[in-house]
Amino acid sequence: MASKRVKISGSTLTRAAKIGLVIANPAQFMQLSKIDVVVLGKAGVLTDSNRKIIRVRLAYGSDLASEEELLALAASVASESDHSVSRAIAFEAIAKRIKFEPAADVREISGSGAVGIVNGDSIYVGGPELLNSRNIPIYVDDLVRADAANQLGNTVCYVARNSELIGLIEVTDSLLPEALAAVEKLKSMKIRVVMLTGDITGVAEHVAAELGIKEFYAEIIPARKAEAIRALKADGSKVLVAGRISEDGLALAEAQVGLALDSTGETQSTAAGIHLEDSSIVNIVKSISLSRLQRSLKVTSVLSVISVALLALGAALVLLGVF
Repeated sequence: MASKRVKISGSTLTRAAKIGLVIANPAQFMQLSKIDVVVLGKAGVLTDSNRKIIRVRLAYGSDLASEEELLALAASVASESDHSVSRAIAFEAIAKRIKFEPAADVREISGSGAVGIVNGDSIYVGGPELLNSRNIPIYVDDLVRADAANQLGNTVCYVARNSELIGLIEVTDSLLPEALAAVEKLKSMKIRVVMLTGDITGVAEHVAAELGIKEFYAEIIPARKAEAIRALKADGSKVLVAGRISEDGLALAEAQVGLALDSTGETQSTAAGIHLEDSSIVNIVKSISLSRLQRSLKVTSVLSVISVALLALGAALVLLGVF
């Protein structure tokens, strides 16, 4: 009901349209001007979602014949997923002209990766949580290599067959060129920047350090993201979450302001009150600035009305004095 009473000026709506901002809930858009904390995902917002494979390794004791065979198995599952790491794996196999058939019965494992059937075997592709949840052992040598890769800011994707680790694939995680300036701009607006990612702590730490982000949550599965938002709100902070409805719906709904990325607003979900057609951090900053501008216009309008009223009152008093 309250959102229907909030009016957004025509000039603000025009500016919003230019950056692909859709205002589904005007009240949330106005609340955007008052946020203290902005919560951002990593891939596609701070780092390039078009990632690249830099190393493919067979796991210690793996019975595979070559790295190409490992990549083919991983690509069979990854080609059926839209995750940035999966896309990188599938692209690498195609670029190297490695033949693979799409796996059967592929399904996503929330917060862990994906699994599919290849030649009768279950092939798992995902992060370290995958190993933990499936009780898949990893040798110390492989663990040391994975940790070294994480410290360099690279994501390690594990490939397992049934209950055995058969290989590791390292993927780059490069910063978007506009990310640093955008983070600094948010700080200059007196807004705390928090990064929330499902990636391993070492990778998150590396990215956060490069961008000067002091607060981050890593290895957070989608189901637990709302808990992180509740923690940030606990001190009275007004929180904006910028994320995708499919992955961050609970977190978007928990925040005072939910900004859905890669969304035109044509969704039945009420998790987000405002929508952005892309995931550009520059446009996220512009959205906040636009809300602040709308608020200042509203304040100016109110002051103008008060000024006119005072002038009218003064004139009336003068007339009364004359008579």
